Amino acid sequence: MGATSIDRPTIDVTEAAARLGISTEAVRKRLQRGRTAGFKASNGQWRVYADAVPSLADLAPRRAAGDGGLERRIADLEEEVRRQRLEMARLHGLLEALARQLEGADLDARIDRKLKPAMTTLLHLVTMMKSRGR
Repeated sequence: MGATSIDRPTIDVTEAAARLGISTEAVRKRLQRGRTAGFKASNGQWRVYADAVPSLADLAPRRAAGDGGLERRIADLEEEVRRQRLEMARLHGLLEALARQLEGADLDARIDRKLKPAMTTLLHLVTMMKSRGR
Protein backbone atom coordinates (compact mmCIF):
# COMPACT_ATOMS: atom_id res chain seq x y z
CA MET A 1 0.00 0.00 0.00
CA GLY A 2 1.35 3.46 -0.90
CA ALA A 3 0.49 6.92 0.39
CA THR A 4 0.33 10.47 -1.01
CA SER A 5 1.85 13.54 0.59
CA ILE A 6 -1.33 13.96 2.67
CA ASP A 7 -1.09 10.34 3.83
CA ARG A 8 -4.27 9.21 2.18
CA PRO A 9 -3.71 5.47 1.65
CA THR A 10 -3.50 4.28 -1.96
CA ILE A 11 -3.54 0.95 -3.72
CA ASP A 12 -2.31 -0.06 -7.15
CA VAL A 13 -4.54 -0.60 -10.18
CA THR A 14 -4.36 -4.40 -9.85
CA GLU A 15 -5.71 -4.38 -6.31
CA ALA A 16 -8.42 -1.86 -7.24
CA ALA A 17 -9.46 -4.08 -10.14
CA ALA A 18 -9.67 -7.12 -7.85
CA ARG A 19 -11.77 -5.22 -5.33
CA LEU A 20 -14.13 -3.91 -7.99
CA GLY A 21 -14.28 -7.15 -9.95
CA ILE A 22 -13.24 -5.43 -13.20
CA SER A 23 -10.15 -5.41 -15.41
CA THR A 24 -7.11 -3.26 -14.75
CA GLU A 25 -7.81 -1.46 -18.04
CA ALA A 26 -11.32 -0.59 -16.83
CA VAL A 27 -9.83 0.86 -13.62
CA ARG A 28 -7.41 2.98 -15.67
CA LYS A 29 -10.28 4.27 -17.81
CA ARG A 30 -12.28 5.13 -14.68
CA LEU A 31 -9.28 7.02 -13.32
CA GLN A 32 -8.78 8.90 -16.60
CA ARG A 33 -12.47 9.86 -16.72
CA GLY A 34 -12.51 10.88 -13.07
CA ARG A 35 -15.00 8.19 -12.06
CA THR A 36 -12.60 6.69 -9.54
CA ALA A 37 -10.47 8.81 -7.22
CA GLY A 38 -6.74 8.48 -7.76
CA PHE A 39 -3.72 10.00 -9.46
CA LYS A 40 -0.82 9.21 -11.74
CA ALA A 41 2.38 8.92 -9.70
CA SER A 42 5.72 10.37 -10.77
CA ASN A 43 6.73 6.93 -12.08
CA GLY A 44 3.77 7.01 -14.50
CA GLN A 45 1.78 4.37 -12.62
CA TRP A 46 -1.79 5.03 -11.53
CA ARG A 47 -2.55 4.95 -7.81
CA VAL A 48 -6.11 4.60 -6.50
CA TYR A 49 -7.24 6.01 -3.19
CA ALA A 50 -7.97 2.97 -1.04
CA ASP A 51 -11.15 4.51 0.34
CA ALA A 52 -12.47 5.03 -3.22
CA VAL A 53 -13.08 1.31 -3.74
CA PRO A 54 -14.62 -1.20 -1.33
CA SER A 55 -12.29 -3.67 0.28
CA LEU A 56 -13.09 -7.30 0.95
CA ALA A 57 -13.38 -6.35 4.63
CA ASP A 58 -16.10 -3.82 3.67
CA LEU A 59 -18.08 -6.62 2.02
CA ALA A 60 -17.75 -9.01 5.01
CA PRO A 61 -20.48 -7.40 7.19
CA ARG A 62 -23.02 -7.83 4.38
CA ARG A 63 -22.09 -11.49 4.08
CA ALA A 64 -22.29 -11.98 7.84
CA ALA A 65 -25.70 -10.29 7.89
CA GLY A 66 -27.10 -13.15 5.86
CA ASP A 67 -26.34 -12.14 2.29
CA GLY A 68 -26.42 -15.76 1.17
CA GLY A 69 -27.42 -14.62 -2.30
CA LEU A 70 -23.93 -13.29 -2.90
CA GLU A 71 -22.33 -16.49 -1.65
CA ARG A 72 -24.66 -18.55 -3.86
CA ARG A 73 -23.88 -16.34 -6.86
CA ILE A 74 -20.14 -16.75 -6.29
CA ALA A 75 -20.54 -20.53 -6.04
CA ASP A 76 -22.64 -20.56 -9.22
CA LEU A 77 -20.03 -18.52 -11.08
CA GLU A 78 -17.22 -20.75 -9.86
CA GLU A 79 -19.15 -23.79 -11.11
CA GLU A 80 -19.73 -22.09 -14.46
CA VAL A 81 -16.01 -21.34 -14.77
CA ARG A 82 -15.26 -25.00 -14.03
CA ARG A 83 -17.75 -26.14 -16.69
CA GLN A 84 -16.36 -23.67 -19.24
CA ARG A 85 -12.81 -24.87 -18.60
CA LEU A 86 -13.87 -28.48 -19.14
CA GLU A 87 -15.65 -27.53 -22.36
CA MET A 88 -12.59 -25.61 -23.55
CA ALA A 89 -10.39 -28.63 -22.85
CA ARG A 90 -12.80 -30.88 -24.76
CA LEU A 91 -12.89 -28.50 -27.73
CA HIS A 92 -9.12 -28.15 -27.67
CA GLY A 93 -8.83 -31.93 -27.92
CA LEU A 94 -11.21 -31.96 -30.88
CA LEU A 95 -9.22 -29.22 -32.60
CA GLU A 96 -5.99 -31.14 -32.12
CA ALA A 97 -7.59 -34.29 -33.57
CA LEU A 98 -8.88 -32.33 -36.57
CA ALA A 99 -5.47 -30.76 -37.10
CA ARG A 100 -3.88 -34.22 -37.12
CA GLN A 101 -6.48 -35.42 -39.63
CA LEU A 102 -5.84 -32.41 -41.85
CA GLU A 103 -2.10 -32.97 -41.68
CA GLY A 104 -2.67 -36.60 -42.65
CA ALA A 105 -5.00 -35.63 -45.49
CA ASP A 106 -2.44 -33.16 -46.79
CA LEU A 107 0.25 -35.85 -46.64
CA ASP A 108 -2.04 -38.32 -48.44
CA ALA A 109 -2.73 -35.75 -51.16
CA ARG A 110 1.00 -35.10 -51.64
CA ILE A 111 1.72 -38.83 -51.78
CA ASP A 112 -1.13 -39.33 -54.27
CA ARG A 113 0.24 -36.56 -56.51
CA LYS A 114 3.70 -38.13 -56.52
CA LEU A 115 2.73 -41.82 -56.60
CA LYS A 116 -0.04 -41.69 -59.17
CA PRO A 117 2.26 -40.86 -62.12
CA ALA A 118 4.82 -43.41 -60.93
CA MET A 119 2.16 -46.11 -60.51
CA THR A 120 0.76 -45.30 -63.95
CA THR A 121 4.22 -45.63 -65.50
CA LEU A 122 4.87 -48.88 -63.62
CA LEU A 123 1.53 -50.31 -64.72
CA HIS A 124 2.30 -49.34 -68.32
CA LEU A 125 5.72 -51.06 -68.11
CA VAL A 126 4.24 -54.23 -66.59
CA THR A 127 1.59 -54.31 -69.31
CA MET A 128 4.27 -53.88 -72.00
CA MET A 129 6.42 -56.64 -70.48
CA LYS A 130 3.47 -59.02 -70.34
CA SER A 131 2.54 -58.34 -73.94
CA ARG A 132 6.14 -58.95 -75.13
CA GLY A 133 6.42 -62.14 -73.12
CA ARG A 134 3.40 -63.69 -74.75
